[in-house]
Amino acid sequence: MSDENEEAQENESEKAGEQTADSGGAGKTYAQAELDRMFAERARQAESSLLKKLGFEKADDALAALGKLKTIEDGQKSDLQKAQDKIAELTKSNADLSEKQKSQIAQYEVALAAGKLGIVDPDAAFRLLDKNQLTFDEKTGKPNNAEQVLKSLLTEKPWLTGGGTSAVNHARNRGDLSDDPVTMAARKAAGLPVDDKK
Repeated sequence: MSDENEEAQENESEKAGEQTADSGGAGKTYAQAELDRMFAERARQAESSLLKKLGFEKADDALAALGKLKTIEDGQKSDLQKAQDKIAELTKSNADLSEKQKSQIAQYEVALAAGKLGIVDPDAAFRLLDKNQLTFDEKTGKPNNAEQVLKSLLTEKPWLTGGGTSAVNHARNRGDLSDDPVTMAARKAAGLPVDDKK
């Protein structure tokens, strides 16, 4: 029935077009409000036609049906599937926490080893360290080779040890490392604050 209405409207608009052409192009002019009303009516008719084809009276009915479908789909999701989703979520969360804990343990162990090796700035040493070279004990999570990796870092960057007391290194003579150029260079290279040692 809606197809008949559409055909009738098309025929009327064709006839109107012919009448305009017959009258020498002096067709009817429309105000903007009339055009807006006509376009809105055509849009409403198209929407109504589509809804009727889909078996709905109003757009709200179609939205309600989609909401019911989603509720049914969620209800049909098996308990097993819900449990599997939860397991995947918890596994990812656990892996993230384990990685964070592993990094903190590594930083602590590297700081201890750096103290043994006389490194003046353990934070800078940790940041400059190739963390992929560290191997970890499966039971404790501690790095097995922190000292060896730091020793190889010291061969590349010997300035990390500071260099003892000398006329050039006044800060080491005073026991104050805040103005030590070697310490400041190490902190700057590691991206740490130079004037605030934390």
